Amino acid sequence: MQHAAEPATTDEAKVTHVATRWELFRLFRSEQLDPDTFYAKLADRTLSKFDLPLRGKLVLDLGSGPGHYTAALERAGAHVVALDLDVDDIARVVGRGLNGIHGDAANLPFPDGSIDAVFSSNLMEHVPDTKPVFDEIERVLKPGGWAWVSWTNWYSPWGGHLITPFHYLGPKWGSKLHDAIKGPPERNQVYAGLWPAHIGPVLRDVHQRRTLHLRSAVPRYYPALRLVLKVPGLRELVTWNCLLVLDKNGPDAADAMADHRSPFARTTRRFLRWVRVKLSDQPVFLPIVLRLTPRGTSRKITASTDLVIEGYPRSSNTFAAAAMAVASAGTVSVASHVHTPSQVIHAADRKTPTLVVVREPKATVRSLIMAAPHVPVHTAIAEWIHHHRTIWPYRDAFVVGTFDQITTDLPSVLQRVNRRFGTDLPMFEHTAENVAAVEQRMRDDHERFHPGDQLSAPWPVEQRKTASARLDAEFADATHVAAWAEADEWWAKFQRLAGA
Repeated sequence: MQHAAEPATTDEAKVTHVATRWELFRLFRSEQLDPDTFYAKLADRTLSKFDLPLRGKLVLDLGSGPGHYTAALERAGAHVVALDLDVDDIARVVGRGLNGIHGDAANLPFPDGSIDAVFSSNLMEHVPDTKPVFDEIERVLKPGGWAWVSWTNWYSPWGGHLITPFHYLGPKWGSKLHDAIKGPPERNQVYAGLWPAHIGPVLRDVHQRRTLHLRSAVPRYYPALRLVLKVPGLRELVTWNCLLVLDKNGPDAADAMADHRSPFARTTRRFLRWVRVKLSDQPVFLPIVLRLTPRGTSRKITASTDLVIEGYPRSSNTFAAAAMAVASAGTVSVASHVHTPSQVIHAADRKTPTLVVVREPKATVRSLIMAAPHVPVHTAIAEWIHHHRTIWPYRDAFVVGTFDQITTDLPSVLQRVNRRFGTDLPMFEHTAENVAAVEQRMRDDHERFHPGDQLSAPWPVEQRKTASARLDAEFADATHVAAWAEADEWWAKFQRLAGA
């Protein structure tokens, strides 16, 4: 490793002004003529916007270029090592008084578990294959470490770099047409210094990793619009620059990834959630609520619906629905995952066989907040109570299954459904093969409807276990005692209905 002989210059050691979004846009227009000014301002704005725990951490600036982010990370209190394949760029890093090393991102010269954090801005589109790079990030991170990785996805407005907008024709024909009209670009030629890096394949790769977990996936320059990442195809076109934040099996990453939304965006989401809760009691509003869910009207109860499976979120809805699909080979039509009292009430009015799944309130609220950090604890408790109190008068129209019953003894629950409604639902046996099929179905559905959202995954996720400890103190707060007591009373009532 090359070490700096002298500290950074005075100008580099301080941040005098953080550029606004519009200033950055203005500077971007002259990025080709004055890249240093643009990228220095972008680096400072990035670190000011994303609250990363940097002080005292050993951070690898992966694909550092000439060191704009290296300098910004040092100013934020990190101990930074810059790595880049370009010898000239690393020489500039060292010339600025920073630590730099020449190396390949797909073959890092560091021991396993030796780095606190990896910061990588706009590297992935410059490597032939992103998978080996993520392999190395996963290898060198310490347990509890985190990675901040962003890149310009191919079909974004700047995906083709110097051949933009010809890149929309694809890397082969776009490059050929650009070269025929304007000549080859001076740098970052397609398949020489620039490769297509699509969001979907990267997300699928990350989801399959054993110890590297996705904490957040957002458009880097407008993170409040993270829902764009949930729409295949559209996300490739409008994201512009995709940002992933990942953690290595530990709590630091949960702290590293504070919610990227602005206060306005968080408030807006909470307001929309409040509106949805208010509409969720009345079946007359059910069509509106259905259209606000990821699967839309596919969850509607129809004449062909054989079974309704409903419950408050994080209560084993997904396991129950997937298990029925596996047991019946798709022959049983199930309506599920609306998560509103109105769906249960509507099913009762139609006399449709209904299974309501319930889970102990603290476990449910903990899991919900891990999946949706913008939801305050007091709100989640109140929602849990409201949901179960609202459907209680309709208890003669549904069968109750607890989380433990659903996930370990579903046949006994289905037998009660068959006895109550005179149905002949097939039994799900908890064999290793069947459970594996359910888990695969859950993963496939989650990737389809919630790509890039690892924390909300309906299966055990390591970072939820480690991050949930942060909630213990808040759960014990005296202001929640009465609400927890009421929730426990409702939980006891539903347990009795379930025979638990």
